[in-house]
Amino acid sequence: MNTSYRKVTIIGRPNVGKSALFNRLLGKRVSIVNPEPGVTRDRIAGKVKHSDCVFELNDTGGIIPGKKDSMGNEILKHVDRSVLMSDVLILVVDVTAGCMPLDMEVASHARKSGKPVILAVNKCDNPELLNDISLFYEMGIDPVAGVSALHNIGIETLLDRVTSLIPFSGAGITLPEKSIKVAVVGRPNAGKSSFINKLLAENRVIVSEVSGTTRDAVDVEFKTGDTDFILIDTAGIRKRKKIKDAVEKYSVLRAEKSIERSDIVFLLVDARTGPGSIDLKIASFVSGKGKACVIGVNKWDLVKGCTQEAYDDAIKRKIPFLSYAPVVFVSSLTGRNILETVKIFQGVYNMGAIKVPTSELNRLINKAVQKTPPPIVKNARLKFYYATQCGTRPPAFLFFVNNKELLKKSYESYLINCIRNHFGIKGSPIFTRFRNRESKYKA
Repeated sequence: MNTSYRKVTIIGRPNVGKSALFNRLLGKRVSIVNPEPGVTRDRIAGKVKHSDCVFELNDTGGIIPGKKDSMGNEILKHVDRSVLMSDVLILVVDVTAGCMPLDMEVASHARKSGKPVILAVNKCDNPELLNDISLFYEMGIDPVAGVSALHNIGIETLLDRVTSLIPFSGAGITLPEKSIKVAVVGRPNAGKSSFINKLLAENRVIVSEVSGTTRDAVDVEFKTGDTDFILIDTAGIRKRKKIKDAVEKYSVLRAEKSIERSDIVFLLVDARTGPGSIDLKIASFVSGKGKACVIGVNKWDLVKGCTQEAYDDAIKRKIPFLSYAPVVFVSSLTGRNILETVKIFQGVYNMGAIKVPTSELNRLINKAVQKTPPPIVKNARLKFYYATQCGTRPPAFLFFVNNKELLKKSYESYLINCIRNHFGIKGSPIFTRFRNRESKYKA
C-alpha cells in the first residue's frame, strides 16, 4: 500500500446515499447503488485528485450502532478500522428524512474518533431542500455542506472542505505508473475474501459463511518490492437461475466486468468439491476474454488421500481451455502458498509481455512443421512462409501461409503448444492469426 496517500472515509447510517456520493466524488461508478439498505458491506476504496491533492476515498457499510447480528458487527468493525486509519471523515445524512436519532448516534460515534468530521447533507436536489440544511445544525458538526450526489450539486465545495482539512504536502505523492490488476473470482464461498485477507495480513474484506456476502467488486492495493498490485475481490458467480435479486445480479455483472479490466484472473476452486459447472462457466468467460489466468485450489489443508499431481491432472482434464493456467495449492486458513501466489502473478504478468525474436520463431515453426506436417485438406497441404510476433499481453503471432482455409484447428493448437513450450509461456493465452501470402500486411 502506498502510505503517502491521505485517507478520507465516508460514514453514515444505511441508505443515505453514501455510495452515490462516493461514486460522484470519484467521477465513476464503483460502489453498487440500490434503494435496498445495507447493499454496501465491504470498505470500497478509490483515488480522488482535487486541485493539487491526491487522497484515498473509502466507502463503508451503513452503521447501525448496537445491532447484534454477525453481519452488522462485521460491518461496524470494518468501519471502525477505516475510521482509525483516516485523516478526515465525511458523515452523510439524508435531507429528505430529516435529522434521525440514528444520525445522532453515528455522529457521536464519529466524534469519539477524534478525527475532523464534515457533515454532508445529501439529496439536496433543489434550492428548497438546500434551505433545510439548518435542521442538522443540532448535530453539532461543523462544517456542513449541502450536496446532491445525484445532480452533482455542492460537490466542488465539499471537496474544497475535505482538502482544507487534510494534512497535505505535495511532496512524495505519486500515483503508480502501472499496477497489476488481479481479479480474484470463483463461486460463492470458495474463499476469495479469506485469501485476500490472508495475503494482506489484515481483515480487509468481510468474510462470512453467508453466501453472497461480497457484493461490490472491492479494489485493494497491495505492494511487494517494487511491484504494485490491485487485488479485486468479487462477488461469487452462480447460475443465472439462482440469482435472487437485482443487487446480486448487479454483483455478478460487476464480477464479470472485473475480469474484463484485470490483467490476471485468479480462479479460486474449493479443493473439497473440485471445479464444478460454475467454475467451468467462469473459466469459459476468462478464456473467451483472452485473459491471463492462475488457478488456485483453496482449502487444500482439508483434502486427504489425493496428491497435487493427480489433482492438477484432473483440473486440466476438467478445464482444458485453461490448460495454460498454472495451478497453485493454497490454504487461506493456514497461509499455505499464499505469498507464493504473488510470485506466480508477477511471472505470469511478465511472461505476457514476452517478445520473441523473429528468427528464432521461424526456426521453431520450421522444425515443428518438419516434425509434424500439416494434414492434407482437399488434396492440398498448408504451407508456411513466414511468422512474426504481432502483439503482447497476450502474446500474438501472425503466420503467412499459402491458403489459410487449409488450417485445421488441431494443427493451430499444435503450433501454439510448440511456441508455449519452447519459450516457456505460462499463464497467458497465445493468439494466432493466419494470412495468405498475397494479402497486404501492415505492421
